[in-house]
Amino acid sequence: MLIGVFRCSLDAAKRGFHRTANSIFGKVGRFASDEVVIQLISSKHMIILLYGFEACALTKADIKLLDFVLNKFL
Repeated sequence: MLIGVFRCSLDAAKRGFHRTANSIFGKVGRFASDEVVIQLISSKHMIILLYGFEACALTKADIKLLDFVLNKFL
């Protein structure tokens, strides 16, 4: 009897986060300070990246990937 392993894909979450972060940069990137852009991303759009992860068992590789995505923008 084979027991399957439940895996979560982070691709859709990464795409959504990058899309929203790029839209912020496109709208206010040159007019707002870096602090304002970072505050907008962390307060409004971090939810897109982290949505539903409490239901998934993340591997160390998944956590490193999320850490990389967050540190790339913040």
